[in-house]
Amino acid sequence: MFRDKFKSESYFKASIPGIVNNIKHSKAKTLQFEVQLKEKIPLVNYYNIANGILIYIKRAYSLGESVQDLVSPAKEMITNYTKSWYPDADYSDGGDIPYSEFLTIVSIGVLLDTREELTTLHKLVKEVGYKDHLIDFLFKYVDTSGGVSDHLLWPDDKASQKLKEITQSTKPEAPKLIGEYMANDFYTKENFDDEYNSHKRNDNVYDGYWSFEAAALVKILNVDDSSFKDNPYYPHDMAHFEGTTDAVPATIFGPDKSPSGNGKTQPEPDQSKKKWWQFKKGADCTLT
Repeated sequence: MFRDKFKSESYFKASIPGIVNNIKHSKAKTLQFEVQLKEKIPLVNYYNIANGILIYIKRAYSLGESVQDLVSPAKEMITNYTKSWYPDADYSDGGDIPYSEFLTIVSIGVLLDTREELTTLHKLVKEVGYKDHLIDFLFKYVDTSGGVSDHLLWPDDKASQKLKEITQSTKPEAPKLIGEYMANDFYTKENFDDEYNSHKRNDNVYDGYWSFEAAALVKILNVDDSSFKDNPYYPHDMAHFEGTTDAVPATIFGPDKSPSGNGKTQPEPDQSKKKWWQFKKGADCTLT
């Protein structure tokens, strides 16, 4: 069932094959370093694969792909994203990680129940000293024993303040706060920067406006979402997805070797993309 409310179905059908081809090209390039050139793999290659799969997941979900069929791409996305971090670097200041992208990737991992991949990423995040309240809060999904930092990477964003309020709310309060967040704080020029109104452009840049972070909080906090389930930004069926034990289809992005070499290059993220979502307190994920 087609899900997007802002762009035509034909747009997504026409654009997704190109995204898949770009991912296959990035994977082939990565294997070339490992197999043909016998060189260490630049970490930017892993980032490019993860970023491409993230775009694919957003567009495939917008088009109406079944949530189950997005599990395998999500696992591959998180695995490659984890490999794009320097394991011996200090990320205590946030590093060069585009925050909104990081939060989206972790949120999708929660929604699609990619526990093994999230656990590996979480271990690395702790080792490199990355601290942010909401990231920590989402990782409680796979590590209930871990603490939640009070540190705010982006303390002045209005949307971040609202999300902080949600994480600290009681169960009766949460539905109203999440509804307000998506109605007033999610889709704003401040949050989306150059992606704002991208559905009105004629180029191939629109991925869909989905509040995966709100859905992840709904899942973790077990919030009643009936009052906002029809919000055009809310991925309702993903929030209620329950993983199955069925075999997951092989990747659609070509052969995967999953090499472990560390390179010397790091992606150069667009700093203007760093925006929203940072929090303060709430180690206990259970609302009362």
